[in-house]
Amino acid sequence: TELTRLTQDNDYNIFPCWSPDSRYILYTSKRQNEEMAPTNINIMGANGNNNREVIKGQFPSWSPDGTKMVFSDVDPLTGSIDIYSINIDGTNKQNLTDTPDMNEEIPDWSPDGTKIAFSSERTPVWIMNYDGSNVHPLENSLYGGSPRWSPDGERIVFSARESSEGHISNLYIINADGSGLRQISDLNVNSAAWSPDGTELVASVDDPYSHRYNLCIINVETRAEERCLMDTSDLNEWTPDWS
Repeated sequence: TELTRLTQDNDYNIFPCWSPDSRYILYTSKRQNEEMAPTNINIMGANGNNNREVIKGQFPSWSPDGTKMVFSDVDPLTGSIDIYSINIDGTNKQNLTDTPDMNEEIPDWSPDGTKIAFSSERTPVWIMNYDGSNVHPLENSLYGGSPRWSPDGERIVFSARESSEGHISNLYIINADGSGLRQISDLNVNSAAWSPDGTELVASVDDPYSHRYNLCIINVETRAEERCLMDTSDLNEWTPDWS
């Protein structure tokens, strides 16, 4: 598999997110070895050109029409991490969760634009309307997060542990109405993203021998790990997104 480097700096660049038309990529950027450095959300072209900062924050997700994004950021008044929406040009920032007693992260906008899934420090998957109303947990028996909507908006995949003290995160799928929870991997997984047709997942999987994360393809129905895309024993491959 051919590997192309898109960012040319030495910053810590993670959580890429393709635009709906696959022309742009949002991602989180933080300077390495600077603990107090802010996290920024940057945007660039699909080939890495025209890279620029949009706003301070992390974990961006596009709206289906490509005009807005949701993301996580620290509320300067309370110090808690909330979910915000903003126009792609950096205007009209709105706090959607505004919960001083709870941190929320890693939002994902549903394909029809009506819902937003996200993680909290209490349970792995929460759902709310796109305007921040009707906030409720979708799954509350596991610990983890990184929810991602399926292309048809019917299911959500996420990584989670059975215990708050656990270290192994498996992949789970749940229906958008909260029913049908099932585990689809016994692998230690960091995060996953759906294929465009919804039949496969690309997941960041811990290699038990090298203790590095590699990108692997998992079949949704058979639960089989079909193949790994790269074998980089000296690199961690995290937070994939499928165009």
